[in-house]
Amino acid sequence: MIEKIRIQNYKSVVDLTLELGKTNVFIGENGCGKTNILEAMAMLSGAKNDRLMVQDLVNMGVRVAKPSLTKSAFLSGPKRIKKAIEFEVEMDFSSFKTSLISKKNDTIHSEWIDQKKIDFKEGFVDFFVL
Repeated sequence: MIEKIRIQNYKSVVDLTLELGKTNVFIGENGCGKTNILEAMAMLSGAKNDRLMVQDLVNMGVRVAKPSLTKSAFLSGPKRIKKAIEFEVEMDFSSFKTSLISKKNDTIHSEWIDQKKIDFKEGFVDFFVL
């Protein structure tokens, strides 16, 4: 079971850490970021399972957009330099951290590259697939 997830620089999510339970309900106004959290989890699953091609992300429910629109536009000042989407997840017996960057072209068909993937294994349990 996923216990904690951290999402950085993904769409409207600048830096969010969620502690999760067995059942989680996301409630909020339209446009507050509920779907972005779920899409970020799908991208994280894609990164963990080496499935970051556009069609893979679409199949997992991600609304694919140009990378410049996928990375958070809310960063300003020196923090705006950040070009990667970062994820961390803690599960029952393991942890996973990754940083995603897009190929240089900024089209909707840009592929995402998993620039640094780190598994911390302790009796590792397979990661979820959405």
